[in-house]
Amino acid sequence: MSKKNAPVKPNKTRAWYSYESGTAAGWEVVGVFGYKYLELSDIDVNIYEIRSELSLHFNEIEKNILFDKIFPFILRERDKNRYVEMEDLLKKIGEFSFDLSAKEIVGILLDYSLVVYMNSSGELFFNYRENNIEKSSNRLYVTLPKGVYHYYNKLH
Repeated sequence: MSKKNAPVKPNKTRAWYSYESGTAAGWEVVGVFGYKYLELSDIDVNIYEIRSELSLHFNEIEKNILFDKIFPFILRERDKNRYVEMEDLLKKIGEFSFDLSAKEIVGILLDYSLVVYMNSSGELFFNYRENNIEKSSNRLYVTLPKGVYHYYNKLH
């Protein structure tokens, strides 16, 4: 095969298309030697990376529960202008079968800032910036950060 017909290799910012996961994350095989780049939004790429990182703690079924059940639950409540309290989130996670406890799961989600604290004024508090946020005197709720929120509500 000549260099002219050789497939283009993805660079570090692109990933291979995965038929198993159903995510179009970069390159798709076209024919025997060809590849076609599939355009993705930055949000989709970030979610792909987040799912990959969560593999350290969760199996594929548990990750699907998080992305198909837990995060949409928080989103629906937010869209109804309701606040999700920590107890609500723990109860919702408890409805599903996970290897970890609900508190451990919430701890992981908070550590990765996939779920963040919010006060009644709408201010967000990320664990990596705040010390002892749980001991705050303000009433805190949980919500999704913008990167996860816009995965479900696409920007136009």
